[in-house]
Amino acid sequence: MKQAKSDARDWVDPDFFNGRAVADRGFWKFVLRQIIPARGQSTHLTVSGLMLITIALGVGVTAYNSGSNILFLSLSLVLSTLILSGVLSVINFRKVTWRLVLPSELRAGSLASARLYVQNRKRLFPTFGIWFNTKAGERAPRVRLQIEEPLPTHGEVELEWRFRPERRGPLLLELSGVESKYPFGFIRKTLGGVRRHTAWVWPQRVDYYFRPARGEKYLVSGELLEKAGRGDDLVKVRGYVPGDPLRMIHWKATARVGRLQVREVAEEVESAYYLQLETGKALWRDEAIFERFCSTALSLAEDFFHQNRLLGYAVNNDAPVQIRTMSDLHGFFDVLSRLEMSADIKRSGRSYGQEWIGFQPSKEGGILIHAGEHPAGQVVA
Repeated sequence: MKQAKSDARDWVDPDFFNGRAVADRGFWKFVLRQIIPARGQSTHLTVSGLMLITIALGVGVTAYNSGSNILFLSLSLVLSTLILSGVLSVINFRKVTWRLVLPSELRAGSLASARLYVQNRKRLFPTFGIWFNTKAGERAPRVRLQIEEPLPTHGEVELEWRFRPERRGPLLLELSGVESKYPFGFIRKTLGGVRRHTAWVWPQRVDYYFRPARGEKYLVSGELLEKAGRGDDLVKVRGYVPGDPLRMIHWKATARVGRLQVREVAEEVESAYYLQLETGKALWRDEAIFERFCSTALSLAEDFFHQNRLLGYAVNNDAPVQIRTMSDLHGFFDVLSRLEMSADIKRSGRSYGQEWIGFQPSKEGGILIHAGEHPAGQVVA
């Protein structure tokens, strides 16, 4: 089996759970591994397996007391069934590899879908009846991802793991190896221990309204307009970034360069803004209001970015960070997913101009939005 990849998104092969590759070369090493399993591997009897051993003990005692050859043959058949079950269960897991790919983004309250790719690299034997135990969140129930059909030789199957993060912040994802009761259901063999990975969940969107005092366009949550400007003055031609509107593609420049190029034109009226994020406990009364504030910042940033009205952001007294590309925007969402209230942080002493948007709680438990020193919108609790 090959070494596990270092990428945290790809969990590959049974030995990835052990943190090292374990070789099965040599017959006696292979037999020893079945008697003394490697870390993360186990074999347990099922209820039917316990019943079969009980029957075998009864038949064996009766055979020795009576000296009946038929009972000895029956005992041999029962024991050979157990041995065959163990051998076939080992073959069933041989050269089976898997790879888990997590979604590129996770949002609180939104359904996420991860992909588990399982491949059977054996030349002669298919793989039957294996499943994976998954868990998204410490309090979430375990979800079984099972391969319903036999996996043929050199075949691959894709399993979908769907889960819904409940809140912003760290999310513990757990993959508990692979199990099977093949072939007769007498034993349950487990290969691989528990592998955990912490993913970060972005805040969920909230409904808001935003109307600055300067009489600009009235903006409501969800109005995702084009990212490029809507004027006629060409600013520059640049490389295409995922999320750019197709109508802004500069086809002549694309043909000349050999890759997609887009036009950037000047905005006509609407202004651009920086977002000021304050995290002090003196401002936010409790966690619920702070979570609503993080969701408000994400919603405004996402809408402003698609309108080419987002300049950047600043956290407390830190220097402003510019946002120019979709990657920068996702980096800002990552910052929001890790944002925490702190008693040691004081209000920023930054001088707010009209290009700065600030947030503060309202008496009703909502969020007030300010452009400079003037009210510009709010989120109702």
